[in-house]
Amino acid sequence: RGGDRGEELRFYGSEPSALILVAAVESVVRQSTGLEMSLNDATGRIKARYFVTDGEAGELDRIVPGAYVSAFGSLRAAPALHFSVNGLRLVESADEVSYHMIEAAHAALRLQQPEKQAETPAPKAAAGAAAEVPATPQKAEAAPIATPAPTPAAAPEP
Repeated sequence: RGGDRGEELRFYGSEPSALILVAAVESVVRQSTGLEMSLNDATGRIKARYFVTDGEAGELDRIVPGAYVSAFGSLRAAPALHFSVNGLRLVESADEVSYHMIEAAHAALRLQQPEKQAETPAPKAAAGAAAEVPATPQKAEAAPIATPAPTPAAAPEP
């Protein structure tokens, strides 16, 4: 809520550039240039403004109070704190709401944890300890297996 006091808006210390919001529409005011809505995503309410292009006007008639929408855009602090919507569509399935909650929780956890760099683990034994490691035993040479020589076949008598 720092934006309404002139401070930068931050989530866990990070300034958001783009946000995705899945929320219930609580109220809609239709204007010639767009929609002004009150959205509730179960964490709170926020005013949202969406400016309409000519091709979208018919599709936006389905956005009514009680409908769920998926919107992407950015937070703006002027003239008052609001969500500036760049794209908007109706939610088609309740699964989208559940999936978005999981996605938002994951994003929050990632923002709370510092970046982890992949590192190669250090060797467990010191270089001097390598001399103490026994060498692989040599294979014992096996004596050749003696096989009996074939006996000559007796020649048939004439």
